[in-house]
Amino acid sequence: MTDPLPGGQIDSQPPAATSPDSVPVPEARPVPAAEAAPAPAPETKTAAAAEVKPAPPPKPAAPAPPPLPDPPIIAELKAEFGDAILDAAVVDRKPTFVVERVHAVSFAQAVSARGFDYPACISGVDWPDAKAPENSYRETVYHLRNMSTGEWVVLKARCPSSDPWLYSLYPVYRGADWSEREIYDLFGIEFRGHPDLRRILMPEDWTGHPLLKSYRLSTYYSPAGNERQK
Repeated sequence: MTDPLPGGQIDSQPPAATSPDSVPVPEARPVPAAEAAPAPAPETKTAAAAEVKPAPPPKPAAPAPPPLPDPPIIAELKAEFGDAILDAAVVDRKPTFVVERVHAVSFAQAVSARGFDYPACISGVDWPDAKAPENSYRETVYHLRNMSTGEWVVLKARCPSSDPWLYSLYPVYRGADWSEREIYDLFGIEFRGHPDLRRILMPEDWTGHPLLKSYRLSTYYSPAGNERQK
């Protein structure tokens, strides 16, 4: 509201405009260091830029150890049986002999006399030869252990698939009884001299031997199904 002049008059003149230069300007204050923009981080060397050291040269391979000499029992039995031993070698650290079937019993007697009196494992194997069937054969493998020393001897006796028979080792190892029956049942190897050679897993009237590679599997057992094995 305009103040009245003396004598009751009113000043109709507007008030003078204020000059921008007359407006006081606040003084600039320095920015604290905490509010300043962060300084750029110093450059660091990356792994790729770092100096790569050459790999050391590979060490020379150690020389192979010399082969172990054959156990003395190999030379001893070779000297005793001569050509009756078809092959002899150390297989899986066990002296292994392939012996003619007609000498298997006498060989087993010689091995048993040396302390290998426990037939730990007896198994059958079928080795067919499709290209030359006349070369097909079956074999029985006897793993014999010396229970005093922990040593092993492996005896393999083979027979042609066309004439599958071996002499039983039951007279030397009574523990061969059921194992030879099982091999007879599943592989068809006849063990001559066995006191009770008959099937042990399959029915007595079953035809064929199920672990032969030529065996054709029937889906169920019945007289009709059994006939299909012929």
